[in-house]
Amino acid sequence: MYATGGKIANWTIEDDKIFTQKNNRQVGMSAGVYLEDLMDPKLSDDTMCFWAGEVKKDDKEQDKLDLNFYVKQDGYLFSKKGQIGGWTIRDNDLIYNQSSKINEQGEVEIPKINEKIGMRAVGDLYLWAKNNEGGTVFSVNKNGYLKSVSGNIGGWEVDSDGLTYKDGSVNRVGLRPAKQSGAMAIFVKDKAGENNVFSVTN
Repeated sequence: MYATGGKIANWTIEDDKIFTQKNNRQVGMSAGVYLEDLMDPKLSDDTMCFWAGEVKKDDKEQDKLDLNFYVKQDGYLFSKKGQIGGWTIRDNDLIYNQSSKINEQGEVEIPKINEKIGMRAVGDLYLWAKNNEGGTVFSVNKNGYLKSVSGNIGGWEVDSDGLTYKDGSVNRVGLRPAKQSGAMAIFVKDKAGENNVFSVTN
């Protein structure tokens, strides 16, 4: 059989593309075609190879195709949401999760304890990382406040015991919260790191 166009089941075949549409939802593929009547007119200048979207009314009550997913001929991929290698992508966040499920509305649900690493454009936390128990070990909030249980900034090591400046493997300067009477709260050591040249005890 040979034909330059036609229809098989619910698939429409044209000389440059094949697509199907049901309940205002359309998917299609092509070797590279300019799509017409798009909700975003700027995309009409791009050649599409794969696409999926919904037909909606624009402000002039005309039918337009609103693309939720597409791959352009140059390899550029766009998707409003999805999962790639354990990473969940949604409108306002990117989250690495160990377990998730799809609800009845077709949306990805992630248990809070499994939001291991993430970034979000809404809410109080913009960046975060959690341990296996679900505790937050690193975060940046909407005001730019950074919190971390440990780290290294400009040679200064930060942990639950305090703040220490290291010269190689030698602890040169330290600030420690006084956990008990007589404990060293501040110290500065010599170059060898053996003797205190300055110290303050609690």
